[in-house]
Amino acid sequence: VTVVDETDPDLAMPANVLVEGNTTGGANVTLPTVTATDIVDSAPTVTCDQSSGFFPLDVTTVNCAATDASTNSDVGSFTVTVEDTTDPTVTAPTDVIVEGNVSGGATGVTLGTPSASDIVDSAPSITDDAPLFFSLGVTTITHTATDGKGNFSTDTQLVTVRDTTDPTLTTPA
Repeated sequence: VTVVDETDPDLAMPANVLVEGNTTGGANVTLPTVTATDIVDSAPTVTCDQSSGFFPLDVTTVNCAATDASTNSDVGSFTVTVEDTTDPTVTAPTDVIVEGNVSGGATGVTLGTPSASDIVDSAPSITDDAPLFFSLGVTTITHTATDGKGNFSTDTQLVTVRDTTDPTLTTPA
């Protein structure tokens, strides 16, 4: 009597994986265990084309196969989705106090350099809404950091323009 195993193993695929980015460009991910059972072979071989480690942003398909001792096989796949929903951080420069240098305010005000960081995007963009002309008084400048997925955060800086220069009086001769 010859027993022939013609039954494929049964590959048990895990659910799709969804993770938040945790390093530049993606995430370090520990993949779930993929298992297989077989009616003849007590330990079918399971292989996958990806292993735990770095996964880039977006969706990666992990393809797996189970093969028993008689070379019967079953295949399956699951996805690893790495998303970036975390806002970057931004720190505005220190507040600035300047003397007015034109009628009614100041121009050419040096704001300083804001800083920004993000878990996934190594260089988030930084913008501000500073005007070219600052009126006498206090102006609030909003600095915005935006990462590659459109997540953003803001921080503010105050620019105070004052007029402490005495006027010059010219009398006729």
